[in-house]
Amino acid sequence: MKSPFFPRKRYVIANWKMNFTKEQSENYFAEFPKDILSNHVGFAPQSLLINSLLDLSKNYPFLVGTQNCSSEEQGAFTGELSAKTIASFHIHFVILGHSERRNIFLEKNEQLEKKIHQALKHNLKIVFCVGETLKEREENLTHNIIENQLKILLPQLTTQNSPNFILAYEPVWAIGTGLNATVEQINDVHQFIRSHIDKNNGVEVPILYGGSVNGQNINQLANIPLVDGFLVGGASLKVPEFSDIIKKTLD
Repeated sequence: MKSPFFPRKRYVIANWKMNFTKEQSENYFAEFPKDILSNHVGFAPQSLLINSLLDLSKNYPFLVGTQNCSSEEQGAFTGELSAKTIASFHIHFVILGHSERRNIFLEKNEQLEKKIHQALKHNLKIVFCVGETLKEREENLTHNIIENQLKILLPQLTTQNSPNFILAYEPVWAIGTGLNATVEQINDVHQFIRSHIDKNNGVEVPILYGGSVNGQNINQLANIPLVDGFLVGGASLKVPEFSDIIKKTLD
């Protein structure tokens, strides 16, 4: 089956994080305008909510993903979610490398590399996040940090595998803070990522921006040529605001 992810297409992906009960997610989609859903719109809920979203996606085209997967195939790893099991539910994608996984759960490159291998082994699409902290930016280390985070990805970014990847630049200091990177800062990092990948791999992948994307700044952000869409956190929990983000990004 052909991948729903095509290079340089635009995507808007909601990372619901640890929000919404079953009833709240059902109310959300009861209100959501179905005519703007497409296979360029994705939702990554808590694992227990995935089945209800998959059922809904049978009638309306949108992508359903998980917020993480294990670095192990299977076994005695209580609380983990294997890529093998994720794939058995025909889930479309998995988010890997999110700053909250790196900073709160202390995930390192070695573990993330194993997760990438697991996801690819089971033909899952990967939304891979990179980004620097405020301290790293203030010390002019942004490019060094991004390069280090990308190095585990580069061996996998082959012509064959590249349709399985979407990247997301999420400056850690702009996630959930209300702060936002400037157009110049976003352009600089997106250009660096593109040039770095092109130099090493010669392939193109979509690069999203994430970091306090909301209804107030979407007009400006959606017009940045190097941005292929958005990975949205808090604003994706509000139907009117997230609907507006989708329309202004994909129309």
